[in-house]
Amino acid sequence: TFLANALKVNTSLASLNLRYTQISDEGAKSLADALEANTSLTELSVPANVHSGIIGKIKARILSTRRTQKRKFLEALKSDEKAPLNRSRLMFVGQGKAGKSATVRSLLGKGFNPDWDSTIGADIS
Repeated sequence: TFLANALKVNTSLASLNLRYTQISDEGAKSLADALEANTSLTELSVPANVHSGIIGKIKARILSTRRTQKRKFLEALKSDEKAPLNRSRLMFVGQGKAGKSATVRSLLGKGFNPDWDSTIGADIS
């Protein structure tokens, strides 16, 4: 089915609710097979009329994906390897002497400097 083919190549969908659809056992089986290739879906709701054996296969695959994602996350935390970061621009705005520069320095891994003068204007780095 179209949805099953889309799930095979999707890398970002985490949750899918099909509970109020008229999906057949055949369609649900196609989804279960597609989940063998999908590594992002961690939550899937299906209608109660779907055969329990197919639902069991879907639940097992979703649980496996969750375990794999958790394992990879924990391994990444323990690893000394560098990984690419998705970067965004961030602007700190607030009253003077509120700790904006100290927060930025802390995020950059720099220590607190009690002699740091207040930033006048904008500090772009």
